[in-house]
Amino acid sequence: MKGTWPVIARDEPGWERSAVGEIQQLELGKGLSVFKTRLKQVRGSDVNLPARRWAKSAVRTIDETRWRLPFFMELVKKLGGSDGWAEFAVRRNWDIAKLPGWVGSAMGLEPFSEKTFREWKAVVRQIIRESVPEFHLLPEWSTQRITCEANGRGTPGEIQNAILMIL
Repeated sequence: MKGTWPVIARDEPGWERSAVGEIQQLELGKGLSVFKTRLKQVRGSDVNLPARRWAKSAVRTIDETRWRLPFFMELVKKLGGSDGWAEFAVRRNWDIAKLPGWVGSAMGLEPFSEKTFREWKAVVRQIIRESVPEFHLLPEWSTQRITCEANGRGTPGEIQNAILMIL
């Protein structure tokens, strides 16, 4: 059970309400400060900047993972280790999935700064590649697809690499 991730989302409508109730009952995050990486403000809206939206979302995901995973591991310990955690999750009908591959990389990051930007950028790219393997087909990347294809670089890998270069 080492290296598992709780999944409380469901396909059924309204799953969010029961998930919130379970989290409140467990008092997960009680007294927890919210840590947010400060990002440079840009002029205008991010609506027309999909790379910025995606990067910001990935940075927030890294933040949450870096700060909340230790609290989760403490919960597992309080439940009696991996066996206690597994029993607890099964009773609540939670699915248990393997940790995403990028979690280890995220946990090794130093706080976000100009000095650590390259390391964070690598993990952002890893998150995108793992979470949405065919992200280059999404509508927000149509301009990049068209440009790549017009320049004779129309393979999925070339398009993805061109997109990731702007992140």
